[in-house]
Amino acid sequence: MRNPLIKRIPKELASDWHKYLVIILFMVIMIGVISGMYVGHDSMLASVAEGRVELKLEDGSFELSDKASPELIEAISTGEMADVRQYFIDEGMKEAREEVDKAAEEELNTQVASAIEEQVRAQCEEYGVTDEEVLEAIRYHTTGAVDMTLLDEIIWAADIIEPSRDHPAVEKQRSLLLSARDRLSFEKGLLLVFNDNIWYIQNSGWVLNPATLRARDALVRKITAKETFMETLNKETILQLCKILYDKKALDIRAIEVTDKTIIADWFIVASGRGVPQVKALSDELEEKAAELGLFPRRKEGYQEGRWIVLDFGDLLVHLFHPEERSYYNLERLWDDGQNMITYTEEEEAK
Repeated sequence: MRNPLIKRIPKELASDWHKYLVIILFMVIMIGVISGMYVGHDSMLASVAEGRVELKLEDGSFELSDKASPELIEAISTGEMADVRQYFIDEGMKEAREEVDKAAEEELNTQVASAIEEQVRAQCEEYGVTDEEVLEAIRYHTTGAVDMTLLDEIIWAADIIEPSRDHPAVEKQRSLLLSARDRLSFEKGLLLVFNDNIWYIQNSGWVLNPATLRARDALVRKITAKETFMETLNKETILQLCKILYDKKALDIRAIEVTDKTIIADWFIVASGRGVPQVKALSDELEEKAAELGLFPRRKEGYQEGRWIVLDFGDLLVHLFHPEERSYYNLERLWDDGQNMITYTEEEEAK
């Protein structure tokens, strides 16, 4: 038996087709709207997760490159565009204020440094100080500087612990710096003093000169490099350097350990040439062969005259003398205590 609805359905569709068309169109539109909402929501979450949200507002486009804040996400999800606009206004003003504050701080530091330098130069002229190294050290005596020399470090430390200072850590700092037995321990103490002062300035609400931070960071690198160097600067290395001079026919070669006597260095090597040409030749040879051992002089003085050449390897100072200067200055007499000096001879070379 055939179902009577089979004949009835075509008749119904033919007479009421416009009603069914409206229903179908409505369903299609609803499905599209719901799908669009899900797609838009997922896209927004993906953009936020990537830290990049772009908004189309009445007065243009805004793009947020950093992680979106909960307030911004809430404003986007609820459609409160006024809140979004205010967010960007606030952020822009915040960045502008930070830039202005940074520029003002840098300008202030520049003006203070300039004023200090003028005052220092005036005082130095008054007392007849003209040495550029001294003037340079005094110039940075309140802030410190990158690649400070020993003179720079001493003058900076002297300013920090001078008698009129009364900040909480000053007694500890005086004890730390004045009890240093060698340059490395002095510089380690100096680093602790830098850190103390940086913390004190920051927690007092004062303006910290960026030069101080740069000086502290440079000191950290310097100490690290020096500790690495000290691992190779032992008695064996000192004797290798003496042998280099011996093979180049240097005279009266002495190695003096001064670790407990001065912060300038841990070792001195003293030797003589027969005249200016040989003194220069000894300097050239030692510098070349020391490089093969991984040792490089930080500075070299007196080479042009060739009568007293000093090669500064940090914790090792090599003094190469013309015989007349050697006899006149007699460095051995100043540093020899009877137990700390090695006289390099043929017997020593044979060991």
